[in-house]
Amino acid sequence: MKQVPFYFELPDDEVPYSTVMRYSLLSAVGFPQFCQQIYSNSRKRIHPYIPAELARFSAFFALNEQDVLTNRTLFPLLQFVQPASLEELRERALFQTDSALFSKTVFAHSKISTFYGLKHCPVCIEEELNRLGFCYWHIAHQIPGIEVCHRHGCYLKGVAMGDAGNDRALLYPDLCIEKSVCDGSEIQLRLAKFAVDLLQLLKEKPIDYRHSYSSLLADKGLKHGQGRL
Repeated sequence: MKQVPFYFELPDDEVPYSTVMRYSLLSAVGFPQFCQQIYSNSRKRIHPYIPAELARFSAFFALNEQDVLTNRTLFPLLQFVQPASLEELRERALFQTDSALFSKTVFAHSKISTFYGLKHCPVCIEEELNRLGFCYWHIAHQIPGIEVCHRHGCYLKGVAMGDAGNDRALLYPDLCIEKSVCDGSEIQLRLAKFAVDLLQLLKEKPIDYRHSYSSLLADKGLKHGQGRL
């Protein structure tokens, strides 16, 4: 497989869709052509926060597969809520299709409806354009249910994906900016900070909540014998 043929800056928290989008714009390679080149599928759809076929993506951009899983997707959250399925999910994330991976996640079977697409903070974008000369989609902004930026407290702007959306169109965050910036509530900001802090904690040290809960029950004398309460 070919690798990216020129220097290409890759922020650690950039989602794969964003990386593909920026590469396509800089190299003048169309999205279908690029997807055929890297995924052998010109109609490839890239999930906004749980993408798959990451082994191919990592090889093309000369990235470590585990680093991509940990820092550029919400895989750490899957490790937390689906520890029993960890190895299967990892295998699907690296080598199978996005639909094959997503169908096995809690996101696919949740009864809670959340926004499906890419979200960005207009304040973050302005800062990045001044500091880096480009902007990108952050994985921390893609956590389902989070509506405000954990750094600035303003509402995130969403670009819908899916059959009626833009997952086969390359959209740069700068092109999607609405100039108005509205602050969210204190509760929304606290939830966003908690979610991002949890994601960061799980990146640094995966936690098996089942073992932690079982140990806590045992320490308080609420668990006996063969695990009976």
